[in-house]
Amino acid sequence: MALLFGALTFGCGKESTSSAPAASTPASVVSSSAPANPSAAPSASAAVPESVPEQAKAGGVYTSEPADPSIFLVKLERRACYGACPVYELRIDGDGKVTFAGKDHVRAKGEKTKKLDRATVDALAAKIDSSGYFTMAWKDPCDRVATDNPTVTVDITAKGHTRKIVDYHGDRCIPDALRDLEKEIDRVAGVDAWVK
Repeated sequence: MALLFGALTFGCGKESTSSAPAASTPASVVSSSAPANPSAAPSASAAVPESVPEQAKAGGVYTSEPADPSIFLVKLERRACYGACPVYELRIDGDGKVTFAGKDHVRAKGEKTKKLDRATVDALAAKIDSSGYFTMAWKDPCDRVATDNPTVTVDITAKGHTRKIVDYHGDRCIPDALRDLEKEIDRVAGVDAWVK
């Protein structure tokens, strides 16, 4: 069964609502539309700001779009680097279903699934809340960028909002909280069993 994920948009940290690539440089943030197949939201959903914060003063970029408030959905994609970085897609639905699609430099290629209990999904929702995912800001464009690093896309829908961040790991301006959240999503999903 094919695993479907939204198309990525690239373009030097600029916001875009287009599904077609805009440029060859990795973007920091892109907009995302609500998923077509809703997943039930856990009891502890991620917090969403009531208004857009004054992030322009901080040099950051904010983009968040409305979504069905009943949906809780976490998607993460790790893309290639100049080397042997694992390449895979990961999806965690509100009912606890985990879908992993291994592509390259992973132990398990193809699709794998597992089920998380409600407490684990709720704990992940709380982690998303505490990370400030929906209000993260950073300097964009960044003046400290290294080449040949992997790109990780995080796309989260919770509590009536959805946000996608394309995180090029050579961008030194991205908040540590985002990288920590990426690791936590992997940990909760148990990807080590399929990657290492």
